[in-house]
Amino acid sequence: MNKFKFDAYLQEFPFLREILGDRSHLDCEFIRVARADENLLLRRPKRNVAVGSMVDIDDRDEVIFITPTEIVRNAVTVDYEYYSNYAHDENYREPGETVLEALAGLENPDEVQYIVWLSSGYDIVDHCSRDTYCVTVYKPIKGVNYSDLIEKARAQALAEVKAEANF
Repeated sequence: MNKFKFDAYLQEFPFLREILGDRSHLDCEFIRVARADENLLLRRPKRNVAVGSMVDIDDRDEVIFITPTEIVRNAVTVDYEYYSNYAHDENYREPGETVLEALAGLENPDEVQYIVWLSSGYDIVDHCSRDTYCVTVYKPIKGVNYSDLIEKARAQALAEVKAEANF
């Protein structure tokens, strides 16, 4: 990524300095800003690990909540999938949660000012792999509180259960 644009994002969003640490702009595929929407709130971050005799792969997402007083790292439990081609290993999967479910677990979800989605993995260039990452900074939905969306999701789930129970 262009160094000047990278530095501009760090200046505009100072919390990115702490999140990214000493990561280089050269390994950054992109940083973008978007508005939080239903697609984001219903997404589940993933971590896929594949090990084998030829290659190890570790692609991972991390969701970070930014409040006025803290940076909440690993705020959302990821869907974890482990694959192996070794004879003694077993593949397994651990389910995670959606961003909205994680917000519902907070004492005051409306304090979240930004949601940062950090995706890390590997890119293959000239038969060599290099660690890369992408960042999306989500701003809150205009005129909507996260707590309202959580209550709406709870009411919808209750209505679905009642409909199923009363058929």
